[in-house]
Amino acid sequence: MEPRATQTIMLISCNTADRQKLHGELMGTACTVVVSDSVLDALEKLNHTNPDLIVIDAHPDEHDFLLDALPKANSDEYIPIMVVGGTQRDAKSVDAAKVILQPYAPGMVQDSVSLLLK
Repeated sequence: MEPRATQTIMLISCNTADRQKLHGELMGTACTVVVSDSVLDALEKLNHTNPDLIVIDAHPDEHDFLLDALPKANSDEYIPIMVVGGTQRDAKSVDAAKVILQPYAPGMVQDSVSLLLK
């Protein structure tokens, strides 16, 4: 089952190559994709877009401030987070719903989005 077209994914990646690759993967979903290239940009857009899912590339040192600001999984305001290229340790530190390790197979990001947005 594909996600509804009205759902929004926020992609946060400070690395241009990772951002372009992930954006291409996410464009294969039926979701609107909002791209942020910095923590400040992400915080601004987060308040305006109310995403259904946040996808973050695995550079947690660049995202620590943002990740600390996001609601945790036990909160009513929790937004599912998918970390791409991270470790299980990264998942626990950000309350990630899904971690995709590098290298990942084509279609894995899209499949994971579909499962998380059911």
